[in-house]
Amino acid sequence: MAAPPAPARLTVVNLTDYPWDLAITAAGGAGSRHERVPSRGERVIELAGGDYDVLQSAVAGDGQSDLRRQLSFRLAPGQTYRWRLATLLSAGPAVLP
Repeated sequence: MAAPPAPARLTVVNLTDYPWDLAITAAGGAGSRHERVPSRGERVIELAGGDYDVLQSAVAGDGQSDLRRQLSFRLAPGQTYRWRLATLLSAGPAVLP
């Protein structure tokens, strides 16, 4: 029996002074999860390889989200990715060499 594929490892690095919420949904709605990345912090997230939709929201001091962005990306099994949150125009995950 073949071993299951290794998960993709996504390290999200927050370069801002406010926390970010990430709502990560597998394409087709097959499960979702929420992650909070603290200000100036990082979060390592392991996900199965595949296509994902993400709602990225900056959390303002009053708990409301003023900055939101939706994006989609594909993660390959066994790959390591780094995603820097700096602005709403920051790029999605990039494969590390």
